[in-house]
Amino acid sequence: MKARIELNAAPAQAVETLQRLRTLVPREEALELELADALIAVERYDDALEIARPLTEGGNPLVLLRLGKALFAAGRTEEALEVLELAVQQADAIARADLFGADYHYCVERPVS
Repeated sequence: MKARIELNAAPAQAVETLQRLRTLVPREEALELELADALIAVERYDDALEIARPLTEGGNPLVLLRLGKALFAAGRTEEALEVLELAVQQADAIARADLFGADYHYCVERPVS
């Protein structure tokens, strides 16, 4: 999904628009994350949590970050810190896998001189 809804000007309108889009494009992770952000902006934290939680199954650090943000905004600080720590760990694991994977392929696939 390439379009981005601007939250700053009218977050309530963004929520309404994103909810309508959600009926047209169900289960689109980027759309769900935008909607969670919009719901946080209008202080509908429980709704944001309801949308973000199911997306965490894949371990995507950006999803975990949104969930942590919603938990923190809802005043659930301890839970937010746990989720944010997990987001950092997942992001670190992805970065390490990319870094070492690139080195491995460079060393293995490089022609011998």
